[in-house]
Amino acid sequence: MTPALNAWLPEDIRVLSAARAHKDFHARFDATGKQYRYFIWNHPTMNPLIRRTAWHVPRRLDLKALRAAAPFFVGQHDFRAFTSNPGYARKSTIRTLTRCDIKRSGSLLTVIIAHATFCIVVVYNNVLARLRRTQGSLLEAAADLGANGIQTFRDITMPLISTALVAGAMLAFALSFDEVIVTTFTAGAQNTVPIWILAQLRNGQHLPEVNVVVSFVILVTIIPVLVAARLTGGSGAARVQAGR
Repeated sequence: MTPALNAWLPEDIRVLSAARAHKDFHARFDATGKQYRYFIWNHPTMNPLIRRTAWHVPRRLDLKALRAAAPFFVGQHDFRAFTSNPGYARKSTIRTLTRCDIKRSGSLLTVIIAHATFCIVVVYNNVLARLRRTQGSLLEAAADLGANGIQTFRDITMPLISTALVAGAMLAFALSFDEVIVTTFTAGAQNTVPIWILAQLRNGQHLPEVNVVVSFVILVTIIPVLVAARLTGGSGAARVQAGR
């Protein structure tokens, strides 16, 4: 099968291997993450055959040190400093790396990075922004009055971040309908609402049903926002002061 597939594919795309999968396997919906490979040509003279796909580093790199540092990138981190333009507006620069390996074959180094991006970073960013604006004197005052960590979190921290949690949850809910690519990676084999809406719009079918579903989603999104604004009274800080 592999030669047959390669015979029909463009010259810059090749299938290296093929295997039998279970009957419910879906090439898009069963994907759980992304993997990137970055090539470094570590030699005084650049290889002209890969000049457009590899980074030329003429100075000898310490492979042992690179491999020792690679595990520190695994996990959830803010990679803003690694972007090509840190000042460019992005939805989020927080990524969760599941793999960071470095391999050498002669003068060619391959950096393998795998990650998965989810809407949880939207909630995280909202809560983090609220905590950064929180006055440290509130926590210090609670400690001076004899409150322990649990009491401080319940009476001070939680009221302050409650609106940020609601806002982050609603934003993640709304973005899940826009980030169809992310949805396809996280939904598995299920046909979720965003994927169904995109499929119907693409095929031009069931458009009245799509309008009804979208209207319902907008209504479901607006009602919790109004309820949250009603319950919080405008801000978490006001709730803390009112409780005192």
